[in-house]
Amino acid sequence: MQITVSGLPPAGLVTLQAQAHDGQGRLWESTAQFRASQAGTLNLATAVPVSGSYHAADAAGPLWSLRPAFTSDPDTQFRFTGSAFTVRLQLLVNGQARASATLARLWSLKTAPTVQTVSRDGFASTLFTPTRPGQVPRP
Repeated sequence: MQITVSGLPPAGLVTLQAQAHDGQGRLWESTAQFRASQAGTLNLATAVPVSGSYHAADAAGPLWSLRPAFTSDPDTQFRFTGSAFTVRLQLLVNGQARASATLARLWSLKTAPTVQTVSRDGFASTLFTPTRPGQVPRP
């Protein structure tokens, strides 16, 4: 996955927001603030967030850092039905929307992962594993 943006203020602060609804219609969100390059570009694969819900350069960061907007319960799981869900991305400059996109996250029925909750030492997460050993699910 690759997410890049151009035409930003050189070295300006920008905010990327992601929103998705799970299979029960509940809102999940992530937010990260970045500093655009001197050329006014942003590449999520190489840009490290200045602040936000994740802190490493990762094009998929807005997706894996989604958190429930409706509760602070750490055991809450993103539940989806069917083989897809959408994620809405919005880029803000000075609080104003400058760009947006919608991503469709698709699971092939052949590679649909098994889903389980992993909880240990006060931390909880949802683990997606391939149906067959050695198989990597491709969203």
